[in-house]
Amino acid sequence: MHYTKLFLSGVTLAACTLSFTACNKDDMGGLSGQDDMGDIQARSEQTFSDLQPLTDEANAMARSSGGGGQHIGNPQFLGSCANVTIDSISTPHVMTIDFGSTNCVCNDGRSRRGQIIVTYNGEFTGPGHTRTITFNDFHVNDNQVTGTKTITNMGKNGEGHTYFSVETNGSIVTEKGTITHNGSRTRTWLSGEDTPDRGDDIFSITGSGTKVRANGKTMTMEIMSPLIRDHSCKWIKSGVIKMSGGDKERSIDFGNGDCDNKATVTANGKQKEITLR
Repeated sequence: MHYTKLFLSGVTLAACTLSFTACNKDDMGGLSGQDDMGDIQARSEQTFSDLQPLTDEANAMARSSGGGGQHIGNPQFLGSCANVTIDSISTPHVMTIDFGSTNCVCNDGRSRRGQIIVTYNGEFTGPGHTRTITFNDFHVNDNQVTGTKTITNMGKNGEGHTYFSVETNGSIVTEKGTITHNGSRTRTWLSGEDTPDRGDDIFSITGSGTKVRANGKTMTMEIMSPLIRDHSCKWIKSGVIKMSGGDKERSIDFGNGDCDNKATVTANGKQKEITLR
């Protein structure tokens, strides 16, 4: 059985995708309890959104090191602790991204440990490609990520952009309890597809789903304005998510295009800024 192994070297901090967010109750002013829900939604949305570009990067760099892929510029996620192994003989193929058993600060500034396991068929950028992402004791910023994420390359849409169907059934185990995240997304490749550098990629994300909070309450969520992921920035640059159910309706506004770690939570007519991490 043939394996391709890659030990990635550390580089300067570059773009990333979504990560965990946090805010303290003291920061929320008159929005009593709003911090929990704003934190939960932004945290899980960023965490599960990171997985597609992270696995894209691992696959492209591993193939490049073996002579079968393209140069993608400086890695934006993976650092010196990431060991990428590809079994290209088995059917379907299996790629394992192993961050080790202790926290490793990656190139996007986030601490990871454990393994991401990707089972896939076809080329990552080819129509019909499907990958299923699972986890083995995988943590981001000391929060454990479990469940599955399935990504299918749907080919070109009517505007000529490659788009992906994304189904997530996962959970994040935090200090406040387990948060369940189920969602259906469409991820559209707006620009950067025709260059080998993943740092210039921009994606639009739409869709809906449900969130089960640590207290057992279920909320529905819908992306009201597309989330824009520009890989030259480590944060969601814009977009609005609405959450309904539970004790109140909420929204999270990620801004209007600036690259910063701020978002605005609105509930019952009151607004408060939270900090993304």
